[in-house]
Amino acid sequence: MEAVRTFLQTYDTDYNLMTISNQTLAKLLAGKFKTFEELNKFNIQKDLSETSSLILYLEILNQNRSEYIYIIETIFINE
Repeated sequence: MEAVRTFLQTYDTDYNLMTISNQTLAKLLAGKFKTFEELNKFNIQKDLSETSSLILYLEILNQNRSEYIYIIETIFINE
């Protein structure tokens, strides 16, 4: 995990890490979120002090529509 964090801090990339709660992870894996904004809004309301997971996501600007596209690349599960 530290290697991923170091990479993201060292290089200018469109990748980001987000801590997510276990409830958010369960809903994500069940396909309950239609947009990244829904996932983020739900996650903000949850307690992240518990053992949480991380998602590595890519944020790309869609210039045709002037909006961002989010691609979840990896889920890191903290056991």
